[in-house]
Amino acid sequence: MPEEVAELRERKGTLNVYVTTLLYGESEAREMVDYLFILRLAVEKHPTIPLDGLKLITKEFLEFKAEKWPSHYGVPKTVGLLKEAAVAIKAVKTLDEYLKLIEAIHQYINIWSFWMDLQIPWSEMSTIYDWVVLEKDATLAK
Repeated sequence: MPEEVAELRERKGTLNVYVTTLLYGESEAREMVDYLFILRLAVEKHPTIPLDGLKLITKEFLEFKAEKWPSHYGVPKTVGLLKEAAVAIKAVKTLDEYLKLIEAIHQYINIWSFWMDLQIPWSEMSTIYDWVVLEKDATLAK
């Protein structure tokens, strides 16, 4: 497991509890995976799409996450990667180079998201939800 994911498990978040940091971080990482995938699909479906527009949107997106994530999640290594990618995107000259960079970022964030997801106690949370919110007798799934 990446060190940053392990550290997220110990970082208090919303409502001064630990799990919210992990839940929100995983959700944002998954969202980022989806957006990067959509950008890749756009290039594949529309090979004449203007590169300058793609670069601008992608740079803004990466910079936005790189500015937001330090205060919410810490994760300096991943934030550094996002900042480097935002700089690198400016140097891209072709759609092929753009795709290679997007695919690399996508792969990194996707794996990172996967590791966070594995840390979330979904079964236990589902059981507690059934008990507390739905007031149903629930048995912890094993």
